[in-house]
Amino acid sequence: MGNSASGAAARPFITHHNDYDTDVFLRIAFETGLKKATVGRFEKVFEIGQDFRNEGSDPSHLQEFTQVEHYAVYRNYEDNMRFTEKMFDYLLEKLELPKKLNVKDKEGKIKEVDFTTPWKRIDFTKGIQEASGIDITKYGMNDADKLRADIRAKKIEFARMDNMGTTTLIDYLYKKVLRQKILGPAFIYNYPVIMQPLARISDTDNNIVEQFQLLVNGREMCKAYSELVDPILQQENFDKQAEAAANGDEEATASDDDFVTAMEYGMPPQS
Repeated sequence: MGNSASGAAARPFITHHNDYDTDVFLRIAFETGLKKATVGRFEKVFEIGQDFRNEGSDPSHLQEFTQVEHYAVYRNYEDNMRFTEKMFDYLLEKLELPKKLNVKDKEGKIKEVDFTTPWKRIDFTKGIQEASGIDITKYGMNDADKLRADIRAKKIEFARMDNMGTTTLIDYLYKKVLRQKILGPAFIYNYPVIMQPLARISDTDNNIVEQFQLLVNGREMCKAYSELVDPILQQENFDKQAEAAANGDEEATASDDDFVTAMEYGMPPQS
């Protein structure tokens, strides 16, 4: 249990601590805790453990799930993509598995996936525009109503969209029109800066963060980025997410004051 449910965009499980008379949360990610360890100069950290997300169920989601999360300082997201490919090569070799495997999609349908590296890379913003006709780079944090109207104008609907902020609308639009069509393995990259309050802004485009996801038969296998290590920008991003939460977005990323304080002491670049 923690004092905030930070480190990911997800609805948390909330309970009440009677003795301290305060609400506490089951963690939705390891992220902020592991990154605080890097401030203490642990240069490579990882954890295998449980996360809890108060969301819907399907063949790829349970509310309690096991995950491995790792951070390595002085690496960026490009290094991490190469590391991920090497890790899969290593695992398949050690487990004596073929590169071509049958994998179920989110509906339980099986397709053959070829894990031979290197893997395809797909631009997130361009992919959504090609699939839906909507250019998500034109929408800011305060443009949720306009984006919602534009999505509906394209005859696209998904559950609970009336209460979503801009970032959650973009995420669900992606899941609706693009993710399910990708067989992969494929890295999805080039995410709008408003999508990820914990990621580093690109040196070449201030509207994009250095983030990727690995997709296999429409399912997210991992998500990673070059980490944001600027405490001033981090607090500003948390504040924007808090506005979305106040407006009813249940999946906005929560703030974490201890995390920002740790970052102020000096957090090394990492992925």
